[in-house]
Amino acid sequence: MMRDLCELGFIQLKELAFHPPQGSEFYITLSRQGHLPEGARLELLGQILREQSAA
Repeated sequence: MMRDLCELGFIQLKELAFHPPQGSEFYITLSRQGHLPEGARLELLGQILREQSAA
């Protein structure tokens, strides 16, 4: 979702740091100097589904 908002020009924040989950919570640091995730949107959605099924 953050990538979509950035690519559409609604926000200028990108992922600077990702902190692994502890239970069901995770932390992400956003910054204008950050980067967008690599890969196509469908690949990222597939990764999300795989991570959810493993939990």
